[in-house]
Amino acid sequence: MVDAQGQTVPQRNLSAQTSWRVDRLAYLDGKTYYRVATNEFVPTTDVTIVK
Repeated sequence: MVDAQGQTVPQRNLSAQTSWRVDRLAYLDGKTYYRVATNEFVPTTDVTIVK
């Protein structure tokens, strides 16, 4: 998980097999992220979207 500047957020992670809502995409350093909390983003390559 990273912040809006692309810095790792210490001691924060999402547990496997949990559901989260995302409300926007962010593009940082050529990578695409989903926002999962205020100023907290996860790489789109690390998640599975379920409708």
